[in-house]
Amino acid sequence: MSFEKFDQHIEGEYWKKYFEKDKVFYATIRDHLFRALAQTPDSAGLDIGSGPGVGAKLLDDLNIKTTLTGYEPSMTAADGVELLKELEKKGSKVKYIPVQGGIEKIPTPEINSLDYVLILRAAHEIAESLGGYDKFFSELERVIVGLKESGKIIIAEPQYDKDFNDQTEIIEKVREFKQIKIGHSHIPSDYITDEEMIAFMNRKSFKKMEEDIVVDQSTLDQLRAQGIAIEKSPCYFYVHTYQREGVAD
Repeated sequence: MSFEKFDQHIEGEYWKKYFEKDKVFYATIRDHLFRALAQTPDSAGLDIGSGPGVGAKLLDDLNIKTTLTGYEPSMTAADGVELLKELEKKGSKVKYIPVQGGIEKIPTPEINSLDYVLILRAAHEIAESLGGYDKFFSELERVIVGLKESGKIIIAEPQYDKDFNDQTEIIEKVREFKQIKIGHSHIPSDYITDEEMIAFMNRKSFKKMEEDIVVDQSTLDQLRAQGIAIEKSPCYFYVHTYQREGVAD
């Protein structure tokens, strides 16, 4: 299964390879979480593709009182158990419930049972593990039925800049760098674009309330160091917060 590529990132490696190397990206997600949930007491959420507990870690940083269930199919879920112990030991306001399993293992939530759903740097990996975008969107549609009317969906994804999609040499250089940085790489068509995500959400009557684009600066720096003269990074991250159409923020 494709998610097994993350088994190499156990025992703290995920935090080192991802969390610590893309600090601006994760800080941006944290900002979205704060604006979405700071005024929602005793919230309940679902983190799909949670890794070692990324959503829980960010919410703990914000000192937000919440119960978050994280589903992760890879062995990094074991690190989520360790995070749970750390949060309990420090008396965190975050109650984290790590579960080893993919999106297809999530029981269809009861209606009005969720205040938020998170998919943080995981949508493309989930789609790959399910065999394609259609199955991913079908499973996501099934899960978000549990959101309350005021519920939020926060999606954060890596992406190639469209201007580089046909530049084979640069794409290969990016993939070489990603292979070293995180142990695997993708081609542009592997990713769910921001336009595709917005279109799906609109079809399901969710409106994009907030958007941030974060430049993948480390990739740009690496390519320039190799003598490739480009003015912008071929990669970026998008962070979106969605809410149902017609619901006052």
